[in-house]
Amino acid sequence: MGVSPVHVAGVVLTGGLVTGGYFTYQALVPPTLEGHLKSLGLELAGSSDWVGKAEQYKKTPNSYPISTITDPAKDNDVAGKLQTWCEKKKGKNFLGETDQTYQKFSVWCLVTQDIKAVLEKRGKKALSLEEKAIKVTAYNATTNTDKFIANKPNGIVEADLTKWCEEKEKVNYQHEADANFKKVIEWCYSK
Repeated sequence: MGVSPVHVAGVVLTGGLVTGGYFTYQALVPPTLEGHLKSLGLELAGSSDWVGKAEQYKKTPNSYPISTITDPAKDNDVAGKLQTWCEKKKGKNFLGETDQTYQKFSVWCLVTQDIKAVLEKRGKKALSLEEKAIKVTAYNATTNTDKFIANKPNGIVEADLTKWCEEKEKVNYQHEADANFKKVIEWCYSK
């Protein structure tokens, strides 16, 4: 007795349904916070990072507070609470760049890096002299309403843009929706 064409068709159909179902599921289920950030080339904080994160948490006027840390100045276990919070949240779904949980997770659960290091890991290149001249012209255009470099009545020069970029690249990476991060990409790096 051989294998009938009906059995072969049934096996192929079942295999196709399982494969299709798997890829549909993957497309419909968002990645976890951990998975999304790792896909961006970012690294989760490790055991040697928590003390530094706790110090950072204590001294900043905190835009990204964690609910379990009510008084960081008096709390002796900020590092432990941050680590516990991060462990609990890393498996949550990534719901977009504006999601508060994502933003807090990105700030408190990643290895601290400045913006320049993050962009270099992504292969971004600083502007060439020619590109910088084009950016300065665009910045000085009357149609540009986004004037973020100190007021200069006659517009900025390349040195002003270079100085601004160097200062802002040293700021710690927060998350993808951070206005400072987006400006650095737009005004300091090649597309």
